[in-house]
Amino acid sequence: DLADGILWAKNSDFKNAECALTLADLPAEMQSEILGHTYDSTEKTLIKKAGDVAPYIALGFEFEMQDNSKMCVWMYKGKANPVSMSGETKGENISYGTNDLSITFAALKGGGDNTGRWQYCKEYAAGADTTSFYSSIPLATVSP
Repeated sequence: DLADGILWAKNSDFKNAECALTLADLPAEMQSEILGHTYDSTEKTLIKKAGDVAPYIALGFEFEMQDNSKMCVWMYKGKANPVSMSGETKGENISYGTNDLSITFAALKGGGDNTGRWQYCKEYAAGADTTSFYSSIPLATVSP
């Protein structure tokens, strides 16, 4: 909202968060788990159907800050969108393709302190062990 030509107040309601990942490899078995497709481990086949429904997933990751500390992040309630693959047939030069995966995250519902929560972040000092951050999602329950 503007007043006298300058921003006076801003109300920003969270609608969703988009996460885009470019992966060197996205195995068929993992695609079945995050996109709701059918994977046959005996035949090593992935079957994608129009009616497949992706389950809700959480995504945990970390990145290093400028001062070498780490920021660890959990994003709670996401649904992955179909994978975009790129590649080329064999030519003069070798060119490896990638898998692009996008995930849309929404806020949690259900009541209590978790209502509206969509992300959890924790800072760690430089050199700190962050493995415990990924052992469980920091919520009692994550319900859609």
